[in-house]
Amino acid sequence: DLILGDTIARLNRPIQEATKMIGVPESWFSYSYFSRVIVTYYERNKKNIVNEIDNLNEVLLKNNSSITSKRLISKMIIQANQPEFTTLQDKLKKIAFNQIGDPSNISNWTAFENANESEKKEILEARNILDEWIAKQFIDIFFRVCINDERRKRFWLKVASKNKVSFKVYGPKLTKYILKRDERIIEYVEERFTTVTSNRDVTAFILYIGDYMLIEFSDAGYAFYAYKIGGSSKPNLNYRLESADDLRNGSLPMLVYRSGYSITDTNKEGRLTHNDGDLSWEQVFEYWFKNIAGIN
Repeated sequence: DLILGDTIARLNRPIQEATKMIGVPESWFSYSYFSRVIVTYYERNKKNIVNEIDNLNEVLLKNNSSITSKRLISKMIIQANQPEFTTLQDKLKKIAFNQIGDPSNISNWTAFENANESEKKEILEARNILDEWIAKQFIDIFFRVCINDERRKRFWLKVASKNKVSFKVYGPKLTKYILKRDERIIEYVEERFTTVTSNRDVTAFILYIGDYMLIEFSDAGYAFYAYKIGGSSKPNLNYRLESADDLRNGSLPMLVYRSGYSITDTNKEGRLTHNDGDLSWEQVFEYWFKNIAGIN
């Protein structure tokens, strides 16, 4: 299988001709033997992934194997996690979602039986990368549609790019409907957006990073909140929320107290406003993230 995949690539022949080259019926292309033929073909042609991506997607559909999909799509996602492949990432997100499933559902992305250690590692790494891509896209669209705050969008995109993140959104039905109109995230909204009972136009974006539940709100007057995931102050999400306001706890202290350019006191849980002083709010947030929360 490895020799066949390599030979097809070196001869610059279509991978779909694999059955013809060894004289077996075309219907056999779905057999497990061809899984490594396909992956080896990709490895030989990976420098040309931009031009090969549509063809490889067709091949996966023809092979119709979850094992092949996990092997190949994981490798492609890891390769495409570079700035030069930004335009390819949207296409890969759709392929991965259709062929394997939403990465927020861990069971979709469990390693297949008899996967070796390298394959297990690649599947996990690819799932984490895919989660990050989706989170960054959601942040971009959320802050443009729901908040329209360029500074906050830049800040959270930077955080998402440097950390392993997962997220949920809580808000009214209208906001969910608006987000689902964007074709770039339509597949991911249903799983990640939870509607509240109130129609009040305030939406909460929750990011889980490290030991923290971090919450930004769509209303410019709302503070940012940080809760320890294992702490007693964390909001209970086991029941339907009345509104995004249920995620606020006004009795919590400020995360950072400052005087001029000096930080005078800090807390591990609490809130922060997006107000500038001698220090910009981004500088204050970054100080708390780095020195108190241990988040990049």
